[in-house]
Amino acid sequence: MSLPGELNIEEFKEVLREAILWCASRASLQDPSRSLRMLPLSTAPFFFALPPADQAALVADLVAARRLRIHTGAGLHTDAIESPDDGKLLLFYPDGSLSDGAAEAASRGFFDNYNLPASDTWVYYGTDGSGSRNFDQNFLVSWIPRQFVPLVNDGITVNPEGCIEWASARDRVFTRFLGAQKMLY
Repeated sequence: MSLPGELNIEEFKEVLREAILWCASRASLQDPSRSLRMLPLSTAPFFFALPPADQAALVADLVAARRLRIHTGAGLHTDAIESPDDGKLLLFYPDGSLSDGAAEAASRGFFDNYNLPASDTWVYYGTDGSGSRNFDQNFLVSWIPRQFVPLVNDGITVNPEGCIEWASARDRVFTRFLGAQKMLY
């Protein structure tokens, strides 16, 4: 996927709303390594063995599975709904991960050994042609609930290769597009 032509902003808003709802119902600081890995998905290292188009398809499959579970009620606690302002968007660059485990340890398992964010938080996978380093062309966007922001920030801080960062901290076509839509959280 490339931007902005292939990014349907209305679909992005809906997927983000669903991720917020899903994560608000499940996020637990008591278990950051598993509470947001409830959707069925094969992840790292399998994720890294896939070409970018298949990584994007895997994210789309996860989004569809989450949507199905939401629409069937799958144990959601609607009293836990948050607004987009209650969290942050994260960028992860799979081609830049050194898989050193530092972010995993610092985030108490929110990131896995491969720096992959908890899969239930995934919102979008794309490329926008504006990467400035040799590994940041493809990116995965995740929604981080507010209670996980400090843990995720700890993971970002110790990540030596810089393959995870807050979307609001990065100037690229995708983040400028979200900013213009007033969606850069």
